[in-house]
Amino acid sequence: NWYSWKYFWNIIVKQNKKYGLINNHGEIIVPVEYNRIEGFGDYYILDTGKKKGLCDAEGNELIPVRCGNIQIISNKSAIIIKDERFFLFFFDNNKEPLEYDEIIRLYGNYCKVVKEGKCGVIDDSGVIIEPVIYDDITYDYREKTFQLFNNNVCETHAKPIKKGATS
Repeated sequence: NWYSWKYFWNIIVKQNKKYGLINNHGEIIVPVEYNRIEGFGDYYILDTGKKKGLCDAEGNELIPVRCGNIQIISNKSAIIIKDERFFLFFFDNNKEPLEYDEIIRLYGNYCKVVKEGKCGVIDDSGVIIEPVIYDDITYDYREKTFQLFNNNVCETHAKPIKKGATS
């Protein structure tokens, strides 16, 4: 028996409690051998139950199935955790991954990054929104602000607004 979930033009299929991926022509592009597959636009997280990997919509391996965890932030990047190391991985092949001691998704496409005990904020394209100089950073959903802590003092900064095309 085949069960399927449609994500754009590919279909996640299930057979004998394992998952795979077929395209809209019925061709298998990811073998039916995973405990779980999650689709996010043009990208798929492949999960064996112990390790995770990442492929694109054509089934091309972007990250081998050797990672502890993967979290897709947007169509630009994902957080990769491998061997207790954190990387901001970019889907653009020309951008090198950024490594931090820790990366935590704060809100939308913003992530808290930690390096040598200090915190900052970056967006999904790797742009530094707040420098890596703070003791801690949180996000206040009601106020839509970053809470920046240094020496037990909190300052707030408004979430940046992405600007669209100007007329």
